Amino acid sequence: NSTIVGLFGSGNEARTNLEAICAVQPIDKVLVYSPTKEHRDRFAEEMTESLNVEVQPVTSARAVVKGTDIVMCATNSSQAVFEGSWLEPGQLVVTIANSDGVHRRTEADATTMTRSDLIVLNNIETAVNNQQRELLDLIDQEKVSWHKVCELGQVLVGAHAGRNSDQEIIYYKSNTGVGI
Repeated sequence: NSTIVGLFGSGNEARTNLEAICAVQPIDKVLVYSPTKEHRDRFAEEMTESLNVEVQPVTSARAVVKGTDIVMCATNSSQAVFEGSWLEPGQLVVTIANSDGVHRRTEADATTMTRSDLIVLNNIETAVNNQQRELLDLIDQEKVSWHKVCELGQVLVGAHAGRNSDQEIIYYKSNTGVGI
């Protein structure tokens, strides 16, 4: 029942991810934030016209999270772009940035992962092999359990229930470098 998207980013990844969300959900409104006012204003104008959906630029990260159904992060940031303490019951968080063996990179903070009722990855083996420490450190510290982590394929084929309640916070960490 998601109709409002909060979007971090105003580049190509933000554009294509928003197009994908709007293709599968009846989105009425998008709130977009990026650090450069001109970029977010231009993005909002272009995407409003392209998608025939109201895309509003906002002036703070918090405004992207407040009252939205989907929090989509499509940035080139190496650090969290919002605070997980801002999340509201029922939100879906989506990120595309991941660490690898050389660079530590994440768009979501540890609080996002610990507060999430379910963390969905494209592939668990990739998280381990690529040393995606932003998640693995929390598991090693027992702040997050492998029991609340599953793969997207498990949800898609019905092997994992996915969301069990409208109040659950779900975190989809697209962790394999493919924009699906």
